[in-house]
Amino acid sequence: MNIFRPSTVFFLALGMFLACATAQTVNQTEGQKRSQEIRKRFFEQQEEQYYQIARAYLNSGRFQLAIPILEDLLTRHPHKQAYYQTLFSAYLMINDLEKAENLIRRRLSQTPNDPALQIDQATLLLKKGDKEGALAKWQEVLDLHPSDITLYLRVANAMLQNRLFDEALQVYQTAIDRNPHAKNLYQNMAYLYQSRLMYHQAARYYLKYLEAFPTQQGFIFSRILSFELEPEERPAFFRTLDEVARNSKQKEKILLLEAQLHQRYREYDQALRLYRQLAENQKNDRYLLNFAKDAEKDSSYQVSLQAYQLIIDHPNRKQTTLLLEAYRGAVRTLFQLAEQSGEQKYANQALELIAAVQQQFPGAPELSYFSYQKGLFYLEYYFDVDRAAQTFQEIIRHPRVPPNLASQARLKLGECFIIKGDLPKAREVFQHVTNRKYKARALLNLAQIYFYQQEWKKAREQLQTLIGEFGVENETINNALELQMKITALENLPEVAAVFTEAELLTFQRKKSEALKKYDQLVTERSLPAALRSQIYLRCARLSLELEETPQALEYCRAAIQDSSLQNYADRALFLMASILENYLNRPEQAFEAYQQLLELYPNSLFAQASRDRMRIIRKNHPEILP
Repeated sequence: MNIFRPSTVFFLALGMFLACATAQTVNQTEGQKRSQEIRKRFFEQQEEQYYQIARAYLNSGRFQLAIPILEDLLTRHPHKQAYYQTLFSAYLMINDLEKAENLIRRRLSQTPNDPALQIDQATLLLKKGDKEGALAKWQEVLDLHPSDITLYLRVANAMLQNRLFDEALQVYQTAIDRNPHAKNLYQNMAYLYQSRLMYHQAARYYLKYLEAFPTQQGFIFSRILSFELEPEERPAFFRTLDEVARNSKQKEKILLLEAQLHQRYREYDQALRLYRQLAENQKNDRYLLNFAKDAEKDSSYQVSLQAYQLIIDHPNRKQTTLLLEAYRGAVRTLFQLAEQSGEQKYANQALELIAAVQQQFPGAPELSYFSYQKGLFYLEYYFDVDRAAQTFQEIIRHPRVPPNLASQARLKLGECFIIKGDLPKAREVFQHVTNRKYKARALLNLAQIYFYQQEWKKAREQLQTLIGEFGVENETINNALELQMKITALENLPEVAAVFTEAELLTFQRKKSEALKKYDQLVTERSLPAALRSQIYLRCARLSLELEETPQALEYCRAAIQDSSLQNYADRALFLMASILENYLNRPEQAFEAYQQLLELYPNSLFAQASRDRMRIIRKNHPEILP
């Protein structure tokens, strides 16, 4: 039985028809809206592209192409501030003041009380030569809107664009006076002074900014540390900082800044004085530790040692990690001082520090590092090879030694065995260096041992492994290539090879007199390649210097220079001879002539720049000889 009446069916059908029609209309409307939005976005993107093109034309000085585009854009979008501002600037660039004035007038007719337009009016007055009128107009705007920081910035920017620096600074100051919360403008003032190289004033305002915003210390320090102060300007600048510090809540920060400035200028004694003062009030010495490391890197070992010692001697020191870093730094600098001066007191002091660490921090993981340093002192300074070897063996056997340090200890232990003449043991030690960071050095040492034993094939195998596994970028590559060259030169000259390899081994073993006698047998050996003979002359000269036989060293250099078969390598001997004349014999005039000869004969030498530098220093230090 049909439950729907005919009328009901009719109205249902009609309802469905109307619903479909309405849905279709709605879909059409939504589609039109989407289409309009797409078209709108398309035209906006096109206009933005045109605008960027116009800006590019302006930047390249092609005003005749930029201005019509900007005028068209502004006509179609009269309320777009960016279009107006860029077109106004363009008119000023080409000095078309009439068009600029008409443009402002049209804008004022739409928004007569717009302060930004009034600022532009003042700029226009200035361009017309009415400076007083422009200043009065700018002041009027600021007086009407005393709390609007944006307007102060616009006025100051307009002044700066027209090189009214002092007036812009006054605007910034007025903004701060009227709006105490606007102390961030001190940064703008500091920038402006810095751009004019007025560093004293710039520092004052950066430090006022620091006073208001202490968390900006890093930024402010970076700005002031970038100042390029000449040496004669620095004392007065530091007096300015001292004056500011006296009345500042940030006094310690300013003292730290002064210390870092002294440090930057390598005035380490003054820097240390300030760091010492700061350390008395600080709970940690991180700044002092960083200073000590920087002084150490710059070879200012005495100052560096004092800084490390301050940390070590502090009565309330609780930071174990920092303290151990200071001990490590102190031992390193003492090692350098011992090497540099030859005075045993530094070596003794270092060993005392190491003993103090071992007693104060039993079981600390860092102790193996101090043991390694002790081994270095025994080997490099005292030349007590047996005690050095024993120390390095203890490090290797320690169950908690870091892998890197174990590899370093193995390298040094292998060297000890070479010095003792036990080459098989040395080989065995180097073969156990598996840490990649040190394996290349171990492979080179193995090749060197086989070289001493004249086992050319095995030496080559080690070098090929080194080059194949680590490539040409490794720091050992130059030594590896040099060793390959020696093998090639000597493998068919057994008698010469026996003398040369023995001389090389004796050199490594620090048996300088014996090594010199062996090398001296080979300086006239014509069967050797010129490059190798040149090296032999240089080895003889350097060994003679180490044996304090300076005249003999000079003779080896002269012989190398006068040997016609070595002309392509004589620049090395010339440079060494000049260095001997300058640094060992105190003959600056002859040294200058030798450096000059090197530049004339070998202008492309690797030693050319160093020669120029030395000549400049000699001329400066001896004006009576070389005016």
